[in-house]
Amino acid sequence: MDIKFSFKGALILVLGIYIVNFLAPLTSNLLNLDQGNVVVIANTFISAAVVTFILTRVDGPYKGVRHAIRLYAFIALMFFVLTSLWVSGIIA
Repeated sequence: MDIKFSFKGALILVLGIYIVNFLAPLTSNLLNLDQGNVVVIANTFISAAVVTFILTRVDGPYKGVRHAIRLYAFIALMFFVLTSLWVSGIIA
């Protein structure tokens, strides 16, 4: 898979992940939830949605909903594994 991000895609990626990391701690404080878990879950699923949007709509060919859902599931799984390993201290 040849993945190339344009300037527009990179800007959307940076802004999307920045917004997630800004809003997730605020939301966890308002709902009295554990901030670490909320940040991991929000980063996993919302960041995966941002990356999927960029790869399927902005910088890549749109191949249908089925392709987008598969790509989202794969990226979310990879983000979840990486963030879980990072939070547990295995990856420093």
